[in-house]
Amino acid sequence: MGTSTSPTEVNYVWYVEKKENGNITISTANQKASWQLPTGTTRVKPLVAYTQRTELVMVTDKPNALGNEQTAAPKANSCYLRNTDGSSYVHFSGNDLGSWTSAGSNSTFMVEFYKLDENQHLNKKDLDDKGRAILKLKETILLADTYKDSYDGTWRLGDGVNKYSLPEGKEKFLEVYNAAKNMADHPEGQETAQQVTEKDNELKTLIGKLTINQPKNGVFYRLRCIGTGQNTNKYILPTIKENCLETKNEKHNAALFYCQDVANGKKTLLAFNNGQYFGNAGGNNNFAYIAVGNDNNKDFAFSEGGQKGCYKIQQGNRYIYGANDKMDSGTNPNNNGYYWWLEEVTTLPVTVSAAGWATLYALVALTIPAGLTGVYTAAVEGNTLKLTALNGTIPANTPVLIEANAATYNFTIDYNAAAEAQTTGLKGTLETINKPATTIYTLQKPADKNIGFYKYNGQTLQGFRAYGENLLGTTSTAEGLIFDKGDVTAIENVEINDGKQTVIYDLNGRRVEKMLKGIYIVNGKKGIK
Repeated sequence: MGTSTSPTEVNYVWYVEKKENGNITISTANQKASWQLPTGTTRVKPLVAYTQRTELVMVTDKPNALGNEQTAAPKANSCYLRNTDGSSYVHFSGNDLGSWTSAGSNSTFMVEFYKLDENQHLNKKDLDDKGRAILKLKETILLADTYKDSYDGTWRLGDGVNKYSLPEGKEKFLEVYNAAKNMADHPEGQETAQQVTEKDNELKTLIGKLTINQPKNGVFYRLRCIGTGQNTNKYILPTIKENCLETKNEKHNAALFYCQDVANGKKTLLAFNNGQYFGNAGGNNNFAYIAVGNDNNKDFAFSEGGQKGCYKIQQGNRYIYGANDKMDSGTNPNNNGYYWWLEEVTTLPVTVSAAGWATLYALVALTIPAGLTGVYTAAVEGNTLKLTALNGTIPANTPVLIEANAATYNFTIDYNAAAEAQTTGLKGTLETINKPATTIYTLQKPADKNIGFYKYNGQTLQGFRAYGENLLGTTSTAEGLIFDKGDVTAIENVEINDGKQTVIYDLNGRRVEKMLKGIYIVNGKKGIK
């Protein structure tokens, strides 16, 4: 490809690769930099690193007008070049190569391709069979290099999200790659053309087997959209904007999603902040929280995005889009706004209110942070809920009570801990659910009472929280269980007195206002504290 109308007057030489789908990439002759065509009206010089080259579509018919300008069919043996989603065309402005949203003759230029003959070969010499095999091997090596991180050059191979795996394993891939690289870097070696070709085919076969890793069941993730320009690196937040979850460049405020496997290789994303599933909440492209009890529109499929290591995330026939200030979606996921990085979450933030207590339930083991008064399991013993302190770790699948000063505490996640759930009188729910048709107790602080577990009259139970069910049996008239802040860590029942004043006497017959430890007569009945 050249800049003059005559193939014999070559001013600049470019390396053009044609893909199986018919699209092309254009790079410098030394394969160090490549054209990149951004979306929309972003007019930038499009040369990027060769490993970040993007596909271009050759338009040989009269293109559809994207603006008010008239379009013209390309001349014979020429074409327009556009990006894959059709949002912009290659544009020549002054001395800069950029992009524009129109295919009009005033906004683009036509491109003519021609192949250099042997006298114009970059190396100025004829190539033998081995030389041609080496050139093909170099192309395959460059393809393999796209699986390296563009920042530090490390391989995106192995376990974890944003990486790739293959049946033969990472070590086998690197073994073949290194052997191929050695051949390509030392063409004077003893290998024959056939041996070079065989190594080329072996590496191509392994590349073809690379598949992006799926997010893991039982792991928390943040979701970050690649985007472009000022709309890059936007995270999904837990807050709502115009019926959709917000997106901002705020990692510290990002929503934390618990990933679960479902049928057909799909995943669900459960929000830690409220225990509700993320998905198409209204059928109107409102990607937010699914209503409690609704099992529709919450299953996602994860596939490789347009950049190595990122994902396209599909629900139904739509792919989520995150480059704006709120969630969106579309059916043609071919730009950076549809490409996502997943970040594994290592800590869970738990907020303790001014009341000084909170509950927590998770299917992962958690390290107890410093600064807490205590973390407890609970067991019903008679009319009390006896608390047992945990030290160091909260086992997975264990509902607990947390006592601390009002603040937010970060519990470090241990994904590899063995499941050792503790016996407890409390239950936990991972997702927010409709309240069961039983007597449910939740942590509450009524205006005129101490904090404790009281009968719950609400409609739903929030996810990632602990609760009690039939703690005092099915016939008890007690309204709840309150905390004993004395030396004995327990919760005692509060009797309903139909509005009558509770009268308390000690064993000497003296009326008292508050029970300490000992034996008392309460409304005529003996009790122990």
